[in-house]
Amino acid sequence: MDGVRYVQSGFDTVRQGLANAGWKSVTANDSPDQKNRTYAHTAYMYSNGERGGPMATYLLSASKRKNFHMWLNTSVERVNRVGGHATSLDVLPTNNGGYAGTLNLTALTGRVIIAAGAFGTPKLLFRSGIGPTDQLQIVNTSTDAPFMAKSQAWINLPVGYNLDDHLNTDTVISHPNVSYYDWPAAWNTPNTTDAQNYLTKRIGPLTQAAPNIGPMMWEEIKGPDGIVRQMQWTSRVEGSGGQPNGNTMTLSLYLGRGQLSRGRTTIGKGLNMVVSTLPYGDTNDLASVAMAIDNMKAALLTVKNLTYLLPPANMSGADYLKTVRFLFLFCRIQS
Repeated sequence: MDGVRYVQSGFDTVRQGLANAGWKSVTANDSPDQKNRTYAHTAYMYSNGERGGPMATYLLSASKRKNFHMWLNTSVERVNRVGGHATSLDVLPTNNGGYAGTLNLTALTGRVIIAAGAFGTPKLLFRSGIGPTDQLQIVNTSTDAPFMAKSQAWINLPVGYNLDDHLNTDTVISHPNVSYYDWPAAWNTPNTTDAQNYLTKRIGPLTQAAPNIGPMMWEEIKGPDGIVRQMQWTSRVEGSGGQPNGNTMTLSLYLGRGQLSRGRTTIGKGLNMVVSTLPYGDTNDLASVAMAIDNMKAALLTVKNLTYLLPPANMSGADYLKTVRFLFLFCRIQS
């Protein structure tokens, strides 16, 4: 509420290296198209010193409408339909106060919007007889079989294919000027002054997002295949990858636009969702990520006393990715 950003040692340290390398400081929401070698303070969904987002905006305004009803603790099991026209929903309670039974849609004009995410949406479609035949056959041998649409009514669509995700690679740096604020401790043993400032004035570090997010950085990388890929870095003041909190920062690199890797999500006989094909691994995607890591290292190592912990200063981005991929695949096999 006082317009101040607190505990900005991490932002200031990274900004110094980016400025040395010629990166441009922008206000992200004012310059949405400037996403190449730029950096900014992160934008937050806050109102009156409190975190908001859709709960404090869209939901708040929608709840005032006479024709709006929100059912909590209720799971949609399937969409019943005639051909391609939805007629009703089968629902079950997931907790106290939830609804059970069949919810009929308004005849002719009733509509269903499915917005259950990358796993919930295909799961609901599969259970509604919509998707690849191999997936519908699995549902038809599960506990859903008595409620499953007849095979003549199945709609064969490539649901679950083209699964996309932003490949994330964490890197870690340290600098003596970076200071860690103990956000987890604020739940039980907060700094008294910070707690009072938050509760009475909505000011101080507790009004911000833990753990000191920022800066965000963007770069466009042309891969070996000539395709330009969008990279986004998000930095925060905490350790990761086995590196402790203290003077450390984690810089997370996300691969976005231009990515070629795609995966697939499928359903099990127990109606559990599975990522059967990982949306990672294209060689040109990985080569582009490696280039972005090398570029960031070159920029930040111009900052005096800055140390790269992951990857070490003498390790290339490409070699680092090999170790990260090995650990990821090992964890996946073990799980």
